Amino acid sequence: MPLSASGAPSALGAIISVGGVEFVRVDHPGRVAAYTQPGAKLMLMHDFPGHGGYFMVPDGNLLCGLIQWVVQSDGVVAPHYWMERSEHRGLGLGGLEGGVLVAPQ
Repeated sequence: MPLSASGAPSALGAIISVGGVEFVRVDHPGRVAAYTQPGAKLMLMHDFPGHGGYFMVPDGNLLCGLIQWVVQSDGVVAPHYWMERSEHRGLGLGGLEGGVLVAPQ
């Protein structure tokens, strides 16, 4: 098994679908910290063609979003967060600017 799935890191704002559930790639350091702390339970899902690394499901619950582990060019493994799309819409945020969640003005 290769160390990581081939493909470039996913762009902020990208959307993927898993079993009919859509996810948006966002910058959310709080969720990354919570879901990757020691003792956190992550279930390995699979890779997505065109998206580097492997995807894991926090607590085995898709509603928690996805963590994508990406091997960067310097060899460091970095977690990226994907928010479940209906949660993203329901937050009432102004949307995405370069993939970063922004509050409405």
